[in-house]
Amino acid sequence: MREYDRAKYLKDWDDYNTLPNEEELELSMDLPSPSPMILERLDLIDKAADAPSVVKILAPFLIELVAMVERDEMSPAQLESVFRFICQMTRFRGIFLEEYCKSDEVLSLFFLSFYDLAAFLENSPGRDFCQSLIIIEAVTGRENLIQKFSAGVYDYRTEYLFVAKLFRDARLKGYFMKALDYYRCVPDEELILDRETDLENIIDALGTPGWVEFVPVLSGFLRSGDEVLCLTAAGALGRIGGEDAAAALKGFRREYLEEIIPVEKYVAQFVDLNIIFASLGLKCLLDGVLPRETPLDVVRSAIRIVSGIRDPLVISFLYRLLDDERYEEAEVQYLAESDSYTRQEIHFPLREEAMIALDAYEEDYVVSIVGDGYQYKRDYFYLELDRLYHKKGLQKFWDEEDKPWD
Repeated sequence: MREYDRAKYLKDWDDYNTLPNEEELELSMDLPSPSPMILERLDLIDKAADAPSVVKILAPFLIELVAMVERDEMSPAQLESVFRFICQMTRFRGIFLEEYCKSDEVLSLFFLSFYDLAAFLENSPGRDFCQSLIIIEAVTGRENLIQKFSAGVYDYRTEYLFVAKLFRDARLKGYFMKALDYYRCVPDEELILDRETDLENIIDALGTPGWVEFVPVLSGFLRSGDEVLCLTAAGALGRIGGEDAAAALKGFRREYLEEIIPVEKYVAQFVDLNIIFASLGLKCLLDGVLPRETPLDVVRSAIRIVSGIRDPLVISFLYRLLDDERYEEAEVQYLAESDSYTRQEIHFPLREEAMIALDAYEEDYVVSIVGDGYQYKRDYFYLELDRLYHKKGLQKFWDEEDKPWD
């Protein structure tokens, strides 16, 4: 690397380490000492033309950094800081990695897991980077990983099941069924910690549009007695769609209406919505919950059913909810320097959940469907959210008479 480039990156590195940009003020960056290898990779990334090119360089670079963490040459927090530094560096050049990664579930997991690596690894035993490495492998060699699974090289650990679920590839049907047989055969006490999570991932994966052969399996999980698995199976049947999936949901509905199987009210609502989804399609589901007289909890269930579906109907539906004026009262805790108090305040649950759902899509994609008004509504939403955080004392104790946003 030329000395000029080296000096430039060292200056940015040191500046970022001591005075992070406004977008990073919530964290104090703990960057490691910049080795020649790190500076060389930064130079390659800085010369990349677009977001796909950045990811192509970044993914194998992260494998090298993970190896350094495993050798105790840097901490997980420092690895996270390097990732955030690269996001910042590319953002200054007009390359927005987060927006690019929102276009694909695997890429989205890749971005979120490394951007918040410490939180992502919180439940990992010791310094187990298996989860992180399988995500990188999914990004760098998706086809190879799919072929490996479909050829019979099976690994049923949670991280593998989760990544395989995101592929939604028909070649993995056998993998999921073998994983399901495995978890059915292993005694409950041997899988007490992860069993429900793994089964939930498998059930969710089987709920891929058109995979009608799994309707009988999913129908059984409706009656499993586990509420989480029941809801997951209902959502999976709704996504599969068609007469068989709708019939399975209607059969379950008949049983709880006749009080053969007891279910909570919100479970019944969720099943009812998925019956509409499976039998009549996405448009009928959304049109059915848009009228103002529809109860708030029903609309919220509909939001959860359609979130993540890449369809202009879903984007338009969520965007309309940003103007919904229905509200609920909730207790909000206020903190002062010497005291705290609670009072009732209103919030707008449909606006909040719709905004969160829309924020998972790329901004350009949403704007192409609903127009530039989305940007203004999003910015206003997060401004209001920031005010609420200040009021609740989550970032700083603000004096009620001296609000920084006035």
